[in-house]
Amino acid sequence: MRFKALNESMFPKINTLRFKISILYVAIIGLILILFQGALYFYDVHSMSKEFDAQLQIKAEQIGGAVNTFRDMLGGQKQALTLAAERAINLSIEYPKYVFMTESPEKFWLADARKLGLDKDYLLIMDRQGDVIGSSSNVTEDMLHYFERIGRSTLDKAMFYDTRFNNDTLRIVIEPYYYSYRQEYIIAVGTSYVPIAHILRKHLLFTVASTLLFLGLASLIVRIFVVRVLSSVLEISKVARNITQENLYARIRLTHADEEIEHLTGSLNEMIARLEGSFSHIKEFSMEMAHEVKTPLAIISGESQMALKEDHTNEEYKEMFRSVLNESKRTQRFVSDLLLLTKLDYRLIKLRFETLDLADFLREICEKMKVIFVPQGISIQQDMPREPIMIKGDKVHLRRVFFNLIDNALKFTPQGGRIDLVLRHHDQKAIVLVTDTGCGISTEEISMVFNRFYRIIKNVPGAEPGCGLGLSIASSIMTIHGGSIFVHSKLGEGTTFKMEFPVIQ
Repeated sequence: MRFKALNESMFPKINTLRFKISILYVAIIGLILILFQGALYFYDVHSMSKEFDAQLQIKAEQIGGAVNTFRDMLGGQKQALTLAAERAINLSIEYPKYVFMTESPEKFWLADARKLGLDKDYLLIMDRQGDVIGSSSNVTEDMLHYFERIGRSTLDKAMFYDTRFNNDTLRIVIEPYYYSYRQEYIIAVGTSYVPIAHILRKHLLFTVASTLLFLGLASLIVRIFVVRVLSSVLEISKVARNITQENLYARIRLTHADEEIEHLTGSLNEMIARLEGSFSHIKEFSMEMAHEVKTPLAIISGESQMALKEDHTNEEYKEMFRSVLNESKRTQRFVSDLLLLTKLDYRLIKLRFETLDLADFLREICEKMKVIFVPQGISIQQDMPREPIMIKGDKVHLRRVFFNLIDNALKFTPQGGRIDLVLRHHDQKAIVLVTDTGCGISTEEISMVFNRFYRIIKNVPGAEPGCGLGLSIASSIMTIHGGSIFVHSKLGEGTTFKMEFPVIQ
């Protein structure tokens, strides 16, 4: 596994989630690193440039101090400023015999000049009009013209300039200086910028190289990490690919996984469990449907064969056709109920909800069913509140629910029995109870009465057989209405169906 992860890290596939995540992470890290290194580099450039300018200004001030010192020593001699300037910027000059100087200041200045590196710089001293007073030996004619031009500009503080001479970049400071607040002159110091540029170039190369190296290492580490994290996803995919309708019992099991992967695995296992239940339901549904349709089709086929095999009387033919017609209607009713139940379960049918008074609605249903109660000798008792109980519902489908429950009560209640229809308002709910005094339902069968195709009617002698979908349809309609339906029964004592509806305030 480790070798595979390392191999995928070294040779990534472009069109993979691993590669895209790795690129995203490395791009984010690279952007942060580039911004940080760039800011650090520009800070170093600014700091070194500022320090470089400060050193230049110190050199100019030191030269000015040396000029003033030599000027004081020369006193009132002719061209004292010119001689002092030449002595300050050209230490090898020969002075006339009438110039009297001690040796100590020259030695001190020579030592300071070497420490400052003035022997490598371009030095120039000009008067206020821009005329050259003295210059170092390395100043060329072109430099003189340039210095004179910028020296003639109005100066009240140190000014810095960049220029190029002989393929060399110079940083120049021009600073005004005074002798006893009376005589003003200008000091120009030019220093090559190449050493600083060389240092900055090396710094830039080091920054780029270290950034690339770090990004390469980060890319490798991120790739290995991503492959390790997504290996669980690949394992899940492998297991899921092998799950078919023949082995829906299989589940995804990971020994070591992160919390998110465990959540994904749990969700997939729950989905597979639902699929397994759905396939089992479809399988059972298909078998039950085949069983339900097989009997009426067999009767229709048998009656038709008998009618064709030999001659019969008109009454016999009518009886045969009557049997075929009854089975056809039963099959048609079964298919219609099954189609309705499917539409209800999958919300393929749109119900027309309206506000209605449940008490008036139940009274209307009882009134219409009196024609059925009277011939069978069964009484129905109503217990309705006088105040209205308003709900949102579809009259057509709610009528189907109550007709179905009351009809079932009639089937299970013997002659002389009673059916109670009770409506109550409790805890923001409308509660409807349909109770009969029939034979009741056993404890084992109560949990199955809402299952498709389950029929208790087969245990009741003389009762008309149904298709076992009525209570399933009632349960689905109640669910769509936001309500629920329950059943309570005891053998020999009767059955009670309880329905709950949300009430409109």
